Amino acid sequence: MTALPYALRFLRRALAILVVVHFLASLGPSIAAAGTGSSVLVLYDNTGTENWRGPLYIQLLRNLLSHFEAQVTSKPVEDYVSGEVNNYDVTFYMGIIFDNPIPDAFLADMLVTDRTVAWLGYNLQQMAWGTHGTDFTNRYGLTFVSEDTVKYTNVTYKNTSLTRVGAGTTLSKVAIASSSAGAAVSTLATASNNAGSKTAPYILHSQNLFFVADNPFTFVTATDRYLAFADVLFDILGVQQAQTPKTIVRIEDVSPMSDPVNMRAIADYLSSKNFPFMISVIPEYRDPLGAYNSGVPLTVKWKDKPQALSALRYMLSKGGRAIQHGYTHQYQAQANPFSGVTAEDWEFFIVTKDANGNKVYQGPTPEDSYAWALGRVLTGQTILHNLNIWPVGWLTPHYLASPQDYAAFARVYPYSLDRGVYFVTDSSGTMHFEEQIAPYVLKDVYGITRIPETCEYVNPTGTPALLPADVIAKAAANTVVRDGWAGFYFHWYIDVSYLQQIVEGITALGYTPTTAGSKQRFNVAVPYGLLLP
Repeated sequence: MTALPYALRFLRRALAILVVVHFLASLGPSIAAAGTGSSVLVLYDNTGTENWRGPLYIQLLRNLLSHFEAQVTSKPVEDYVSGEVNNYDVTFYMGIIFDNPIPDAFLADMLVTDRTVAWLGYNLQQMAWGTHGTDFTNRYGLTFVSEDTVKYTNVTYKNTSLTRVGAGTTLSKVAIASSSAGAAVSTLATASNNAGSKTAPYILHSQNLFFVADNPFTFVTATDRYLAFADVLFDILGVQQAQTPKTIVRIEDVSPMSDPVNMRAIADYLSSKNFPFMISVIPEYRDPLGAYNSGVPLTVKWKDKPQALSALRYMLSKGGRAIQHGYTHQYQAQANPFSGVTAEDWEFFIVTKDANGNKVYQGPTPEDSYAWALGRVLTGQTILHNLNIWPVGWLTPHYLASPQDYAAFARVYPYSLDRGVYFVTDSSGTMHFEEQIAPYVLKDVYGITRIPETCEYVNPTGTPALLPADVIAKAAANTVVRDGWAGFYFHWYIDVSYLQQIVEGITALGYTPTTAGSKQRFNVAVPYGLLLP
């Protein structure tokens, strides 16, 4: 190797390190809340045909715990070893499968340990109604009532009403004992039915025990009781965190076909409000079936639309930060499932429609592989770099891709401004997956640092219409989370007046606008070659 190429390689590596450090600094303390580094054991049910649920929900819990830099070990509860709970700062038991047998060793240890235990969902009756029941009530001041079939549709936490969409599912009802050995029980969150005539504790705290009355990772929405659990994790892990709400906006689906007038109007408004913003940039536009071009296939590159490119650069000059939004944001020359047109279809997953027009998620594309996904990311990134556009992060089209695709994304871009999707395959070969809303910054099981998207978007002509009030209501729900974010996105073709309403409403809730990245000359995603040894 000659001296000059070696020097250039060293310089590029140094620049890459500088970019990463600068990006981390731009996010401030939000990557981790105080960074406890707690050791955590997660136990989950692992019997029967539904045993795939444990490995799925474990990923979601691990992701949340990453915010606290927790060191996580997980295993089936059936494999619990006597005394093991004392080897960790915190133990979670995820009661996912009703009446799944719990080893007596775990129940016995729970009654004598001074380490924190968090019990989520089913099977507390095995403790409260079994041979340990009297000791359980004496220590914690609690009794187990039943799996309650009342439709609890709401959860009140910090004087805020959160939704519980899975109201048809049972809730593990626990009561505070009328007489106990003086245990002080705190009801942190309360579930209720629509009329408010029926209530039950949703999250309880007694001594070293936290109890959550269902699995908070099921039926999750943007205003869900899941937010209460995400916040109580601060207490479970003993983290002191001030209320530091942040908001971040993406201007969505910006491609060479975007209207320059709208792009500039959005940039002017946000700049006037000192509201930094992200720009989801699609490197290349395609309409391979001619859906919007009289049946004639059409490919449009940024250099073909100089006014749109000029408007994009104008947005960057007004405080915008680019993120790469796929390569073409569609898949080959086919409807997947809508039109085959950029920004409408999926790029990394096959989606069809059933007879009623509902989306059916079939699975990864036929050619899906780490190398295939990496090639698409790098091709799109090269297009943008050649235009002197330097993305700081990634956005998966429609959020959905395979695990190996996510690994490829993480190889090029450590940061993503979207929601992750997490997968397991059961014993019959059926794939199951779950999208997760990150209420605060986390580093997920794919190695991607996720900047939260919690509040979705506006679509005034949709059915039903999604209006600024809907985005603001989701932001209001997220105020219960310490270090919580109100992340939302806004399509470039929507009238800017809707954006004005959102910005005013969210800032009135106390959120501070933030962004990812720094000045444009540092807006460099780490190129793939810089990551090679």
